[in-house]
Order: sequence, then C-alpha cells, then structure tokens
Amino acid sequence: MSLILVKSLRPKTQDRRHRTFMEGTGLLIEQAKKAAEVISSHSGPIRVFGQYDADGITATSIFLKTLLRECKSFHSTILKQLTKTHFPFVEASKESLLVFIDFGTGQLNFLNQLKDKKIIIVDHHQPQGQPENHIT
Repeated sequence: MSLILVKSLRPKTQDRRHRTFMEGTGLLIEQAKKAAEVISSHSGPIRVFGQYDADGITATSIFLKTLLRECKSFHSTILKQLTKTHFPFVEASKESLLVFIDFGTGQLNFLNQLKDKKIIIVDHHQPQGQPENHIT
C-alpha cells in the first residue's frame, strides 16, 4: 500500500482534464484513508522522515502536529535528501512504522526491501518503481 501524491497527465480537452483530476482526487482520498487507518491503529512510536526544503518542512510540521493531536508518540528527522548514505540509518530505525514526507517515491527499490516495517509515503514526486504491500 502506498500513499503517493501522483501528478496526473495533462489531457487535451477541458472535459478530460476535469475527469482525470476527479479520478486522481478520488484515488488520493482513498490512499489517505488507508494511511489514516494504519496510523490510528498503530500503538507504538512512529518514525517520521521529512525533506529539508520549504514544502517538506511545512508538510512534516503539519503531519507532526496531527500526530500530537492524536496523542501519538513519534521521532522525526529532517534530511536534505534520502540517499544511499542514509539507508543504514533508516534500516536501523527501531520503530515499526516509518513515514516519509516529500521524498520516498524515488527510493522504492530500497524501501521495498524493508519488509519488517510498515511504510507510508506522502510525496508529490513521480514514483520510481512499484511499491510492495507493506508500503502505504
């Protein structure tokens, strides 16, 4: 499962553009509900990784505020990028639920290997590969 904010292709006509937007919005809502269910049913601490740029820090802070409101325990880390040098750090996370904000879709090959973790990706970038079942 994967929460991925995907950019839709630009249709040639206004009607097709509206239809594509509405289909994408419905998919986004469905994926957000799945992620919310995973988070609300999770009883342990949550590890949150956010990207160090304007939209990444903003989205991460909004997400962390939501976790606080829901009385969820968390540990957050802001990274400039999620690169191979960070992979051992991510793998060593003790938390069983990992959330990646504003990155993660470009590292699906790595994240797919973390089968002992539940993973949520909140990202507006195009995915590079296919997420496996442990990724929401």
